[in-house]
Amino acid sequence: MATARPWRPIEGPADPYALAVPELRAFRQLWTRERTRLNDEGAVQRFNERMDRLWAIETGVIERLYDVSDGVTVQLVKHGFEAALVPHGESNIPAEDLIQILKDHLEAKDFVMDVVGGSRGLTLSWIKELHALFTRNQRTTEGRDSLGRRVQLELLRGQWKVRPNNPLTPEGVIHEYCPPEQVQPEMERLISIYEALPDELPEVRAAWLHHAFTCIHPFQDGNGRVARALASIDFIRAGLFPMLVLRNERPQYLDALREADSGDLSPLVRFFADAQERLIRRAISEAEQVVSAIAGRKTVLAAASQRLRLRGDDAATARQELQQRMSLLLGDAERALSAAGAEVRAELPSIQVKPVQRASGQDRRHYFRRQLVELGKQHDYWVDINEHRDWVRLQLLDGGVTDIVVACHFIGRAATGVGVAVVFIEHRDHGERAGQNAPMVSATRPFDLVVYEDAAQQRVRFLDWLDGAINAALAQWTRFL
Repeated sequence: MATARPWRPIEGPADPYALAVPELRAFRQLWTRERTRLNDEGAVQRFNERMDRLWAIETGVIERLYDVSDGVTVQLVKHGFEAALVPHGESNIPAEDLIQILKDHLEAKDFVMDVVGGSRGLTLSWIKELHALFTRNQRTTEGRDSLGRRVQLELLRGQWKVRPNNPLTPEGVIHEYCPPEQVQPEMERLISIYEALPDELPEVRAAWLHHAFTCIHPFQDGNGRVARALASIDFIRAGLFPMLVLRNERPQYLDALREADSGDLSPLVRFFADAQERLIRRAISEAEQVVSAIAGRKTVLAAASQRLRLRGDDAATARQELQQRMSLLLGDAERALSAAGAEVRAELPSIQVKPVQRASGQDRRHYFRRQLVELGKQHDYWVDINEHRDWVRLQLLDGGVTDIVVACHFIGRAATGVGVAVVFIEHRDHGERAGQNAPMVSATRPFDLVVYEDAAQQRVRFLDWLDGAINAALAQWTRFL
């Protein structure tokens, strides 16, 4: 039978700096500033505890080691790992077994901190210990007998595999991993190459280490969990977050890994950097809620007073700078939507295309408030509806009314200098008012705006994102025709 990709010995990236995601440096600078402020209130510790619990849950869901409902996930993240929080039918394994596995995952994440802090080195013996922790309460794994039948095999904890573990892809071909007899030298090579990668590029080091480890697949089972733990080391060391892959991101994650298998590591590096940016955005958005939950009334009122001063201070340079950038970028969006409208008019003469409209003054800036709040909920950030926001709209009359909207707004505390740009599409029948229960679809992921990123570089990224987002929005629009 042909193989999807015959196994090859691992190699280091030819040019690590060419794979880097420069804007992650701006997000890291932003988070360093915010973390200093939030540490005073204990908010960072609270947020990190919740994210550690989410990481412990999702790393097993991604591997399909177990299933647990979204609702129970929320409760476990919020209140901690207790079997009483898992009602019957909300997981495919007994609640007590689930909780024990989750605690093992959490302990394994804590074990990673020994390497982050320098009390342990990244060695082969340490990796074996990490695997043993992850699988401490996993008794068996699925395998095949000599006749090719699926059977449950005893799991070897903390030991290299002794039999090939090459999976059969959905296309019916074999994906070869490192042969058992080559695991030891390949793992030694992995450590050697990894240690030579530039320290200042955590996203490149993490992505390469993760992919190289999965190419070797040194353990009988549990390789994905160990790989994501290893990928967390450089991010945590850089003051960021463990490598969290959510269950709804599994398709993009696997696609990025397949691209890496084909020789292009950049999509996986990008995926990892996007995950960190998303977590920073979420941390900033939740910051004041966390502070309010753990601080006394005096501290909360003092924080509110500081926020009002920042909002009323014309010298709040971060806010002003980002607001100016938003205005310039929306000018680009206005031109891009006008060009898209002209193409629709030329290709589909039966569609009436109205001139692109831009928010002009405070009378229209309040438009699309509901939609922006809903997008914030979908993408785990808090929309600052009291701060500056702006939008441009392309309206298509196609038997109904379709709005394609590009909007920019602040998130969290505006003084941090962080915002997002979003593109969404909303369709309604003639006679219906905008926003009245009309279906609204996010065209693509939000574009993060951080004032610390170089403005010219940010604009280049924005234009690339905008082109893809408008194409995605038009593709969504065709479904309404």
